[in-house]
Amino acid sequence: VVATTVEEKTIQIIKFLAAAGIHQGFITARNHELKEITKNQLRSVGITPNKHPIIYCNGGDKGKILIQHLWHRPRHLIMIDDKLENIVNIQTALERFNI
Repeated sequence: VVATTVEEKTIQIIKFLAAAGIHQGFITARNHELKEITKNQLRSVGITPNKHPIIYCNGGDKGKILIQHLWHRPRHLIMIDDKLENIVNIQTALERFNI
């Protein structure tokens, strides 16, 4: 199965940010059992998954789960997601921690 992104420019944005030295990670609604499929799909769109942490949410609230995995307080966080609900959940969780 060949993976594609919802928006054509998503991969370009990810690669631009990487070239600028911006730390990246991925957060997915998938469960950990889909780890290899997820990594293969990332590879198919030109992303090396071993260079980036991947957080598996198993359908949970991405905002709450992201907060549990932060090891430092980022000054900025760029979120790309195909569902507005996930963006809102992350924004709400970050605001609760003054991030």
